[in-house]
Amino acid sequence: MRKNQPEVYGDGGSGECEDHSPELSACVSTSGTAPLKPLFCLVGPTASGKSAAAYALARRWRSEILAADSRQLYRGMAIGTDQPPLDWRREVVHHLTGVAPPDESWNAGRFCRAAEPVVARLHRAGRIPIVVGGTGLYLRALLYGLMAAPPSDPALRRALAEQSAREGPASLHARLRAVDPASADAIAPNDGQKLIRALEICLLTGRSRSAWQAEHGFRAPRYDHAMVGLRLPRPVLYRRIEERVEQMVRRGLVEEARCLWAAGCDERHNAMRGLGYRQLLRAFRGEWSIDDAIEATIRETKHYAKRQMTWFRRQPGLRWLDLDGGESAEAVAERLHRMAAQQWGAEPPCAIMAGFFTQGLPEESQDAPITSSL
Repeated sequence: MRKNQPEVYGDGGSGECEDHSPELSACVSTSGTAPLKPLFCLVGPTASGKSAAAYALARRWRSEILAADSRQLYRGMAIGTDQPPLDWRREVVHHLTGVAPPDESWNAGRFCRAAEPVVARLHRAGRIPIVVGGTGLYLRALLYGLMAAPPSDPALRRALAEQSAREGPASLHARLRAVDPASADAIAPNDGQKLIRALEICLLTGRSRSAWQAEHGFRAPRYDHAMVGLRLPRPVLYRRIEERVEQMVRRGLVEEARCLWAAGCDERHNAMRGLGYRQLLRAFRGEWSIDDAIEATIRETKHYAKRQMTWFRRQPGLRWLDLDGGESAEAVAERLHRMAAQQWGAEPPCAIMAGFFTQGLPEESQDAPITSSL
């Protein structure tokens, strides 16, 4: 087996976020004696109301929002990724929303490199960053850093991709089970992207992906974070998913996806593997009708929401906020404010941030203003 020196790697836990670059050392967890600074994280499944609640909370705290969403960061995809409305984004800065062209590849490592300076600048300005999103790996990478693992080997990846195309991803899954049963249990048999990366790690280093993960442990947080998850009864959540997809169609989802396809975007691009877009690509090629694609989008979004809930339930320190679906965003924000105050033992944001400065809150940051991602 070939042996490479380890770099830093984001494990691709959502099937969308892998990273193989050598530039992620700043994201590796470190420990020190300095007190950890606060970070508020709002998570939950798609259609749970995170964006509206975060917007209301940011207005109350006079803070800014950092999107931990592997789809909302793309430009030209505002409808299908349900990006916050422009009037919200003019009033409250939303970072990493609509900033990348759809043919650009993003991953957990790149997200960290973009997010960390934003968090640092908000702390210097005496604000508590509000991180909101449903991409669990992005959030975990920001909070705990990324594990070390080898960089990508393009030739090996091509060979594995060719095997997947020739024999199906299930052949990769069987091969992975022979060398790394724990990873095989954690990765779906049809998830070619994660299967390729898991096999790549093993073949390059002689160690399993699960061993690399166990070594990292994801146990040392880099921020004093409060994490709250929004939880709705399943029938309510599923009804909201149906309504949201139908509303996206009325707003022009099909036309948006068709424009991207006409511009040359397809499944080769990470952005187009998102819900709605990949189903519509099949309709554009004549494999399905548009109605079939919409029905498949609703069905697969419900499955995705279920996987998100499973992932978040495993996150240490997460507290759930149970909702019935009838609450206003302002009422949810009030409850989030109280939960943050309870965890930190002070009223956010001023009483919390003051503890990190020897003479209370600093004057307004002299840095260049943090620009909106419109």
